Amino acid sequence: MKLNELFSEKVIDEFANSIVKAIDSASEKAGEFKRVLNQKQAAEYIGVSAPVFADYRKTGLIKPVEYPGFSGLRFDKKILDKFIVDHQL
Repeated sequence: MKLNELFSEKVIDEFANSIVKAIDSASEKAGEFKRVLNQKQAAEYIGVSAPVFADYRKTGLIKPVEYPGFSGLRFDKKILDKFIVDHQL
């Protein structure tokens, strides 16, 4: 059986449009998470060793962020960029 035998053209178009919107939304969200790094990646990103980065985190110089769907410590590149500028790394 074909879709046009089960549903009207209007229903098929609305369904297709809702799929496109869902894909666009998921793509935007995926772009947001590309800037989220784990602790090792964040240390590499700012150019320090893992122990130095851990010290920065423990002293509060760099704070992790929470994102739905991510477990463990995560760090936002925008926050790390600001840290680099503020601390001239």
